[in-house]
Amino acid sequence: MVAQDQVTVAHTVDDISESIDRISNDSFFTYGWFKTLESFGRLPDPLYLILSHEQEIVAIAPCFIDKTDDFFSWGPNIFPFLHRALRVGEKLGLFKRDVLLCYSPACCRTKILLKNGYSERKIVELILAKIDNICKERKVLFSSFLFVSEFDEPLLNKLKDLNYSMFPNVLTFYLNLEWSQFDDYLKSLKSGMRKKIRREIKKCAENGVIINEEKITPNIADELSQLDANVFSKHNLTSNYKLGASFFLTLQKYAKENVKLFIARKNNKVIGFSLSLQHKDVLDVYMYGSDYESQNNTFFTYFNLVYYKPIQLAIDEKISKIYFRYFLAKSRIDRGCRPEQTYSFMKCHDAFLGPAINSLLRSKIYHSLKSRFLRDPFPN
Repeated sequence: MVAQDQVTVAHTVDDISESIDRISNDSFFTYGWFKTLESFGRLPDPLYLILSHEQEIVAIAPCFIDKTDDFFSWGPNIFPFLHRALRVGEKLGLFKRDVLLCYSPACCRTKILLKNGYSERKIVELILAKIDNICKERKVLFSSFLFVSEFDEPLLNKLKDLNYSMFPNVLTFYLNLEWSQFDDYLKSLKSGMRKKIRREIKKCAENGVIINEEKITPNIADELSQLDANVFSKHNLTSNYKLGASFFLTLQKYAKENVKLFIARKNNKVIGFSLSLQHKDVLDVYMYGSDYESQNNTFFTYFNLVYYKPIQLAIDEKISKIYFRYFLAKSRIDRGCRPEQTYSFMKCHDAFLGPAINSLLRSKIYHSLKSRFLRDPFPN
């Protein structure tokens, strides 16, 4: 049992560095990841909600006040005029334009980290009560849990019970590792896919592409930055996005051995990479970068970097689960991945507007008219 007065707030992950890594089973809910984001101002106002029992931290809910429009990129587009209305309300001093978000940036998952042996439903209730208090004190109009998994029943059910409105969000994919060697993984797939994968691995090698696991160094960081920007500009209308080399070096500094980087070279030239994060027995394939001019589709570099090398690594290191994010559903399912539906939850906290807005958001009429859009600030 834990008491409500034991819910506290840390404003930097440094205050919970050991506890978060001990409790977490997810690479994007670790000290290394949050410290990297804090170092870049990516979390300008972090709020790590903490529950303690007998002076030991037993639960952590990573949240932050949105300063970068993440909610309007990822959350339900609840009203066409909402963004403007928030600006007007802030100017009038009625409430803040920002939204309290509960998730990990660049990761399509929302989690409340919990030590084994404690009542998850009770802890979720206490965390949500603390969020209510924070929003009231800071005049934050909305709070939102952006990517709640369909499998997280305690959080799903409690959010529904406590006046949060629910909206479908992205469909993500994961792979459970049940094999002792890569060939056993291949045998679990359909015959046609098995032959296709063997061919893609063979062709990649025959084209002179050599893929090795490496560390992020100053010599390689600039190339990672450019290759990542190449992928972003290919799949997005804007081409001015570029994650600087310092991001990769900072990630290596703080995440250390949790960073799993595969580099593809041809004639000693870097032509692609994939970057994953590992924590305990979970691997998350996070980022892919490519030099498109130095290769063609017959190289199959993408599939080797994003799927086959990480899967081989996971089997070798006895990792039990790999996350592969969203999109490319057929490609992922064909390679053994399973779908995982996520949901956004949001709640209006204003004493006067809240009852009407929350009622509207849960209405069938509104749900039949609502729309949403996606934009990934940290693309795969």
